[in-house]
Amino acid sequence: MTVIADAIAGLVTALEDADLPVVSDPRNLRPPAILVDAPSVRALSLSVLEITVPCVIVAPPPGNADAMNSLVSMMDTVFALPIECTNMVANPGVYSIAGQELPSYSLVITLQAS
Repeated sequence: MTVIADAIAGLVTALEDADLPVVSDPRNLRPPAILVDAPSVRALSLSVLEITVPCVIVAPPPGNADAMNSLVSMMDTVFALPIECTNMVANPGVYSIAGQELPSYSLVITLQAS
C-alpha cells in the first residue's frame, strides 16, 4: 500500500475495532453507521503528509432524541479512538441519500503520515 492508503486503512481498522459500523461506499450505508469519504492531502514537507478524512456519522430517522443519543454515542467512541490525529471536528447536520434525510454529524479527522 501507499502512505495515504495505509493511513486511511488504519483509521478504518480503528473504527471497526471499536465495534462501529463503517462503510466507504454510500450505496452500502445502513444507519447507524459511519461513512468514510475520500481524503484531502497536503504535503507539509517532502516526507510528511497531512491527510484530512471527511466522515459522516448517520442515525436512522427521524431526527429525535433517540437519533441524537445514537450519534453522540458513536461520536464519543470516535473521539476516544487510540489514533494519532492532529485535529477532529464534528458538526451536526442532515445527510441526504436516495431522497432520504438522515440525522448526522459531519466529522473531519486530520492525520499526519510519513
